[in-house]
Amino acid sequence: MNQTPAAEGTAWTDPDDAADEGRLLYEERAALLPGLWMPPAPDWEDLSETDRQRWRQYAQDAENDL
Repeated sequence: MNQTPAAEGTAWTDPDDAADEGRLLYEERAALLPGLWMPPAPDWEDLSETDRQRWRQYAQDAENDL
């Protein structure tokens, strides 16, 4: 399995974990849309790879801000 180093001073992270974090963030925010009177977001599987990568980056950026 391919593993990439996380930020300096942290443990190794599996690239699949980054995908999972992006998906979790996406689904968490998508669940808020009905309460904001917004149409539902597409399922994660229906997103383009570019959109999925953007959500992975959002999740990584949020984690780095902690």
